[in-house]
Amino acid sequence: LREPAERGGRCGGALPPVRPCGDPARGLGKFRERAGANLAPLLREELWPFIAYYDDLKRRAGRLDFLDLLLLARNLVRDHPAIRTALQDRFSHIFVDEFQDTDPVQWEILFFLCGEDGGGEWFQRKLRPGQLFLVADPKQSIYRFSRADIEMYCRVREVIGEQFPGNV
Repeated sequence: LREPAERGGRCGGALPPVRPCGDPARGLGKFRERAGANLAPLLREELWPFIAYYDDLKRRAGRLDFLDLLLLARNLVRDHPAIRTALQDRFSHIFVDEFQDTDPVQWEILFFLCGEDGGGEWFQRKLRPGQLFLVADPKQSIYRFSRADIEMYCRVREVIGEQFPGNV
């Protein structure tokens, strides 16, 4: 894969070839690692104009997508203490199944709803004991395409484990 020179290629040439190995899945995995490491930053910059166009289309049509809904919900519970308190009072327990397939915005929402007020980042909030119940199996994480991130899942698990040793 090469980025065309006329577009000011930043990739520096071709990706290293993936050599065949005994296990095709292993070869595919190596290709994904190499391609992802090189292409993701390039695609991110290249896609910004399309993202802006898509956002403008949604705005003009008065529509929201799933990520918009998550961000608005997160902003609501993060930025409005009265609304956060009302939701905390209404829901004494929150149960999340398949937690390994949730994304960072959903984690923020959970920590704002189940955490004590005190400022700071969402992961710095002290969770109220017994309010948040999570079920997860990281080996079954299948939603990377929708921003589920197994490394962040492990970090959230660490944060919870630091607050409640023995409960994770």
